[in-house]
Amino acid sequence: MAETMTKIDAVEIPFIEIPEAERPEELSPENIIDGEKENIQEIMDEYLEDKKVEINDENLEDVDIDGVSEWWDAWCEIREIIDDAFEANVEGGNSATLTEDEQYDHMSVRNEFINFSIDVYAGGDLSYITEYAIDIESNAWGMLYEGFPDVDGLDQIQLGREVARAELAIIINTTKSAAETIDYWQTKLDPIGWNQKNWADIRGVSRQTVNDRVRSAVDSLDN
Repeated sequence: MAETMTKIDAVEIPFIEIPEAERPEELSPENIIDGEKENIQEIMDEYLEDKKVEINDENLEDVDIDGVSEWWDAWCEIREIIDDAFEANVEGGNSATLTEDEQYDHMSVRNEFINFSIDVYAGGDLSYITEYAIDIESNAWGMLYEGFPDVDGLDQIQLGREVARAELAIIINTTKSAAETIDYWQTKLDPIGWNQKNWADIRGVSRQTVNDRVRSAVDSLDN
């Protein structure tokens, strides 16, 4: 998920301005008070529908908004990044519906392990909700990232910390042992990190102790 967010962060999303829909005279305060409830509701529903701007491959040429083609290209690029990353159909990715009140739409992928949702704004902003399953049986989830990146984009260092936190949470939930988790994480996951001998010296234990813990962690994760 972090890698996908980093790729999306590099996509340039242009600003587009959603046109303001003209409010019908029937929806003036005086007419709303004097009018029949059913007629007013029908007019309101039509007005709200007219405020929507739907953008997709089929109607793109009919959308009269400056820069909409470039905005849609960015939307499609983001959709393809998500689709390639998770090898799944992206829900909500085939069209975008914007209004002057809600100048964004979202696309998402969700399965038993991850929830990846992103809002793409007419103003060029992005907002993420990215969650991961810590334990499927108990339906325990962790948050990798939520909210808007800052003006300079994603904080890569903080994102790296969140990835490390996620890995540790998932491993320790499986092994049920902090010692096994840290020994496995430091010596097994990173091939250019600590070897068991050096890590054992740092931990103040024997290499055999580290080896036993790593082997136990591997067994737990494999099962």
